[in-house]
Amino acid sequence: MEQEASASGPQQPACKEEAPSAEPGALDCVICFTPYDRLFRLPKELSCGHIFCLECLARINVSSEDVNALTCPICRAPTAFPSRKGLPGLPTRCDLLEILTAAIRGHVASIWRNMP
Repeated sequence: MEQEASASGPQQPACKEEAPSAEPGALDCVICFTPYDRLFRLPKELSCGHIFCLECLARINVSSEDVNALTCPICRAPTAFPSRKGLPGLPTRCDLLEILTAAIRGHVASIWRNMP
């Protein structure tokens, strides 16, 4: 069974669905100001509700005293990592990725419509 999962490609992260935010900056990490993506910039939600990309959280975690938890850079609330999953085991906000994907599709479609 494990071979079948690896043969089909990378596993998709477990998603946490929330009501999508309509704020324009909601699709960017507030630390690096880079848009979220499905690779290194996965939007991860801390227990306090703040969302950051996986890359920025990993950089913060490297200098952390506790490698099994992270302090939110905004409110300082602690977030413990899921057992044996570490930082990637934090909830992924797939709703933000879906909004981003839809926005990209809409932008590409408008470019095609406006081509001579």
